[in-house]
Amino acid sequence: MDNVYRKIILGCCLFLLLYCPSSYSQDGFKTVVKLTDLSDEVLLNKMQRNATELLTGINEAFFQNRKPEIRNDVMTDKAKEILNSLWETSPLRCTETQIIERVLQMKREKKYQIRNIPVFIKDVFSENEAKSKEVNNTSDNYEICLTFNSTGKIENICYSLQSNNYERLKNEGATVSEISRREFILEFIENLRTAYNRKDIDFLKKVYSNDALIITGTIIKSEHSDIMNQLGKIRVVYQTQTKKEYIETLKNRIFKYNKYVNIVFDEIKIVKDLKYPDLYGVNLKQLWNTSGYKDVGYLFLMIDFKDENNPTIHVRTWQPEGAEQTKEGIFGLNSFDVVR
Repeated sequence: MDNVYRKIILGCCLFLLLYCPSSYSQDGFKTVVKLTDLSDEVLLNKMQRNATELLTGINEAFFQNRKPEIRNDVMTDKAKEILNSLWETSPLRCTETQIIERVLQMKREKKYQIRNIPVFIKDVFSENEAKSKEVNNTSDNYEICLTFNSTGKIENICYSLQSNNYERLKNEGATVSEISRREFILEFIENLRTAYNRKDIDFLKKVYSNDALIITGTIIKSEHSDIMNQLGKIRVVYQTQTKKEYIETLKNRIFKYNKYVNIVFDEIKIVKDLKYPDLYGVNLKQLWNTSGYKDVGYLFLMIDFKDENNPTIHVRTWQPEGAEQTKEGIFGLNSFDVVR
């Protein structure tokens, strides 16, 4: 008889869990957003409501194992598209029940951001917990940034740089105009990172120039490699690809055969070309983590911001850890002759 009662109780619990999730979600899934540093109180309140609804919505979807359902007045169609593509690769949730952040007003146009929103990414964390971690712990620290338009509607979601790095890099500009440009560069880098993470091949096709130079380095190992490394004689062989070859590899191999693709950028340096003020070199330490492969290396991007609505990457190089000990060293803006 006890078994019968147990089954009845278990059945009732399952029914409540499966068919009455909303009453639980209101208390258990909610992330409340409180914002400061914006004089327009009406706009501030709208941004708070929209951010709260978005984060609560993705929390509910995460725990109920479904896609997020966010109202049209909370976010734009483009932002919904970004959220859905992120969800297809790696569902995420906010790890805090309350977010208190200041609003950042973008200098270039009337847009606003809130940063430092910590998230847990389902597939990436489960993989990292299941395997020994070969990649630096920074790969486990994820934050997202929300961008709002002038009406308070969310128009972009991206994985963001950590707050201290973002502020430092932005404020290295000597003038207001340079700070504005650096702000835009950092936004571009965050969108680039997010594009890889959500397998957005169309975005990547757009940002790489048709004649882009793409270089990948590989350390050559031999039976004497340990001795050679100790002597500082690491050998790296470089291969070049065209844009077409690079995009095809991403689309038909990396994106197709990996459940998720996650990259993290660290140790970022931004250098402006002395001759061409719209040309910048960006050096990054890249932590690459997919469901089938992971590595750490140095990424260099030569980016042209002459048309700020369409930034273009002319050079992309990747060098493995250890390349800094070779005679070539780490590639930078001075490694390439610029002809315009």
